[in-house]
Amino acid sequence: MKCILFDVDGTLFDSAEAIRKAVRETKKEFDLDIDVDLVISETLNMLGGRKSRFNFLIIAFHYGFLSWKSPLRILRIKDYFEKRFTQYTEENILLPGVREALEALRDFRLAVVTARGRKWTEESLKKEDISEYFEVVVTTDEVAREKPDPASINMAVDLMGVDPGECLYVGDLPSDIRAGKGAGVRTAGVLSGLSSRTRLEEENPDYIFEDLKDLASHIHSE
Repeated sequence: MKCILFDVDGTLFDSAEAIRKAVRETKKEFDLDIDVDLVISETLNMLGGRKSRFNFLIIAFHYGFLSWKSPLRILRIKDYFEKRFTQYTEENILLPGVREALEALRDFRLAVVTARGRKWTEESLKKEDISEYFEVVVTTDEVAREKPDPASINMAVDLMGVDPGECLYVGDLPSDIRAGKGAGVRTAGVLSGLSSRTRLEEENPDYIFEDLKDLASHIHSE
């Protein structure tokens, strides 16, 4: 293995609770009959990588809070959620042990592959002083389809000029594992984000680790 590619939310940054807070508050504000954790973990898989202005409508219809009798309500829900999502995810901080893990993995070529935008990603990596570790950064701004579509991982592998079989993709969601498998790289799920071990095991990743420190320890013990 030559390369390790990392998701951001739930893998490098502790954004899980921020995202939960935004969904939880939206649920309460509009009295939505939804399972917060299910909505968070399944939404990306449900959308199948589509990037569309209609995605929120698809989510609303799927979870049953789209009301044809009050069509403007969905716009209020969308606006409320997006404001809180933006507010809370600006509070992202590096997960414990990430910096030490990246330092321990310096012998590998490292990259970031994320569904976040370019501006936010670059600013966050610089703010936490970890930009130097990553040779390549691929964000949602560079691809037409998001994970679980493999486009962003394919791009990172191509930019690094390596064979997919020489790479490992690390993420916290089922969509990360599916994207990695679609790109032909090895996959690792981490339990530092939004998915349980049971849910990740259903996707049959090559590895499951507690966090990046656990990953680094495992790799150096091989």
